Amino acid sequence: MDHFGVTSASSDQRIFSTILGRVRVGAFEELLVDWITHDNLPFRIVESERLRRLIEFVGPAYKNKIPSAAVLRSRLRSLYVGAKGAVTEHLKSARGKIHITFDGWTSRHQLSLLGVNCFFVDREWRHRTLLLAIPAICGRHTGDNLANEVAEVLAEWDIQSDRLGYMVLDNASNNNTAMVALGNEFGFEPEERRLRCLGHIIHLAVEKLL
Repeated sequence: MDHFGVTSASSDQRIFSTILGRVRVGAFEELLVDWITHDNLPFRIVESERLRRLIEFVGPAYKNKIPSAAVLRSRLRSLYVGAKGAVTEHLKSARGKIHITFDGWTSRHQLSLLGVNCFFVDREWRHRTLLLAIPAICGRHTGDNLANEVAEVLAEWDIQSDRLGYMVLDNASNNNTAMVALGNEFGFEPEERRLRCLGHIIHLAVEKLL
């Protein structure tokens, strides 16, 4: 310690280096992926010179081992593929129907995505919510295009028509045609299986009032 009773920087560095030196590089990459995806950060943040200097100060053993944005994207894909089997089995444990919600979103860079979520009760009677996929939408956001994307996601996760429950959607007109297309694909009556999003209804009502 110095004369103020504070541990010196070099001592700090040795302590943290000892702790982090025990962490595998693979685990380190997974922790970076977890941080980036949880906080919705760009992958290129790991290429920040300031961040790299900070990591190398805390753990000198990681010098020249800090992954690039491309490596982390690849790691994320591997983690996703590795988790698919467990998630599929978890979906198969649903005690009842698996209910779906989906909605489109366009980024500032005009990247169109479709979020597809599911809801179910597992074998332990716990309510579960899972994000199944966020596929990019090519072309216009027509009901048929949305239905094709949703059908592909359901097929990927082996959610068959006999396990499919209700669908919660907002009041956009393209969702009407999407439900008709999905009803034809999976053999259900669109009006019976569609639930309207209450949040969207309230939003529309408030807009009218204002």
